[in-house]
Amino acid sequence: YKSYAELKDTVGIIQAGNNLGALYGNKSQIEKDSIMADQLVKKAVEFNTQTFEYAKKIKDSTNITNSLANLGQNYLYLGNYKQALVNLNAALEIERRQDRLYSAGITLLEIGEVQFHMKQYAETIKSLNEALKIGEQIHNPEIIKYALSNMSDAYAQTGAWNEAFLHHRRYSIMNDSLINSENTRQVNELQVQYET
Repeated sequence: YKSYAELKDTVGIIQAGNNLGALYGNKSQIEKDSIMADQLVKKAVEFNTQTFEYAKKIKDSTNITNSLANLGQNYLYLGNYKQALVNLNAALEIERRQDRLYSAGITLLEIGEVQFHMKQYAETIKSLNEALKIGEQIHNPEIIKYALSNMSDAYAQTGAWNEAFLHHRRYSIMNDSLINSENTRQVNELQVQYET
């Protein structure tokens, strides 16, 4: 990172900043000491904020969006839900403008998670339903699976047990299908290896 800064290589700074932000964010997830984990996430926020500023300077919308989404995840971890929503909604706005459906679907899942923590269950369901529609539109089973699972939890929190059950059932069917597909793929790989 410092080398890129000394060379005034903005693209290198952005790439290194994103990588360092992700590294610190990922390390925090495996850290058992919560104080150390918080410090790692704060370091991730520092790098993601710098990356955002550099990306803004050169109008790099992909890295602006990545930085905003990373900041949203970091603030979610730190429990700063308001700031998490600010960053995630800003990322979503750009993704929608650029018709980046996959990224928008992921961001909507994250927005739903923040809203769930804030106990805004109606908003959670709205965001997750939008993510579900995108997942179905682009045929992305992971987005569909997580949207269904999280919607089930949100409906349960509101006492809408029938909706919670129906969404959990759809989630279970989708999850089983994904597991079966993966198992079939692995069996086919082993068969090819055995035959060669």
